[in-house]
Amino acid sequence: MKTTLNTEKPLNLVSQDTHKDIWVVYSGRADLAYLKLLKEGFRHCFLIYRNGKRQWVAIDGLSSHLEVEVLDVEGHINLPHWFKNQGFIVQSVQYLNERRFKPAPWSFFTCVEVIKRFLNIHEFFIFTPYQLYRYLEKQGYEDLSSTPTKGEVTYG
Repeated sequence: MKTTLNTEKPLNLVSQDTHKDIWVVYSGRADLAYLKLLKEGFRHCFLIYRNGKRQWVAIDGLSSHLEVEVLDVEGHINLPHWFKNQGFIVQSVQYLNERRFKPAPWSFFTCVEVIKRFLNIHEFFIFTPYQLYRYLEKQGYEDLSSTPTKGEVTYG
């Protein structure tokens, strides 16, 4: 049996659920010398989300490659709060489930650009993790810094 792909309708591998749990994680770590020029605490970013099987997935755009990894984390661990408790800045966001048929603006492959593409953000002048953080903050997405965590952290 021959299978054909409808090329008029874009292939969407991301769930249509607009309430997908997604977090952008910001780090102050700078493995590359030029990253030390960026704002402290915002030198790198990556995202984590829960897939339909309730597994944690990390997407991390590095200078040499893209890492996509299903994380081996026990179900009771609240990974966003774990990162927060390790000193990272964690921002809860949602997938922008708006169809855009024009391509995103051209940009260099960076950690920020990977997240922009994943979240369907087409703003051109967002280049640094701090600019991304500020943009998402203006869109109403808050970080977890004001969320207290006591004792063992659980999720779902």
